Amino acid sequence: MTRALTVKQRKFVKHYVESGNATQAALAAYDTTDPHTASAIAAETLEKPGVQQAVAELLDANGLSDGKLLEIHARFLTLHASPEPQEKALALKALDMAYRLKGAYAPDREDGEVSLYALVRKMTVEELEDFLERKIFPERLRDEGMRVVARLQSAAGRM
Repeated sequence: MTRALTVKQRKFVKHYVESGNATQAALAAYDTTDPHTASAIAAETLEKPGVQQAVAELLDANGLSDGKLLEIHARFLTLHASPEPQEKALALKALDMAYRLKGAYAPDREDGEVSLYALVRKMTVEELEDFLERKIFPERLRDEGMRVVARLQSAAGRM
């Protein structure tokens, strides 16, 4: 890790990687028993680049590398075609959790721009299934979706 973490931050990172739940990690690492306070502490802690890097390094060391994440993604993406609603829900939840742990979602932006994560969270399961199949945003989210795609394409072009 390039940035030094405090003892509490190290404890937070350990519990976060183990549980996948930032609020629970904050409850374990910081001096609070209030879930609302822990949630705020967790959000603030996860914004710190040193903590993000420590989480990524620990996930890589424990087997959730970017390559492994792609394998998980491919495996659970195939379940979207399952006739079983429970398998579909499991697949979406597993993908969401894996990407959340890797920090792949951008937080909601204060400048009013919507992140891909926020957009996906607005979709129903049926809309997500339709989006995966047809690659078209639901009508009610189409304008926001196209702005997000354009912003992501622009960012990818700068890389």
